[in-house]
Amino acid sequence: MLLAAISIVFTDQYVRESVTSKTEPIAQNFTWKEVAGALIFGLAPIVILSSFKYQIIYSIIPLIIARFLLSGYFRKWIGGYTGDCLGATQQVCEVLFYLSVIAIWRFI
Repeated sequence: MLLAAISIVFTDQYVRESVTSKTEPIAQNFTWKEVAGALIFGLAPIVILSSFKYQIIYSIIPLIIARFLLSGYFRKWIGGYTGDCLGATQQVCEVLFYLSVIAIWRFI
């Protein structure tokens, strides 16, 4: 869930200029260690849950779709992301994950 918001930081551009912003952009340059760490810790809960029921992996599909739709929406309207966009992405993906898990547990 948080991995979706973190991936936006890796791929999109921060829109506020540092002159008018109250804070500095949180991400400028990334190393492969940071990207790998985000992937490991972001996917660890899914891997642990999939040991109970392998179909839980299907819950990743709505998260990927939501991440790309939200990223496109942010780029279209404001040209990138802000901290509020990352928070909204995290919240939307968290709700989608819970709904997906409920649907998987109930119907599959």
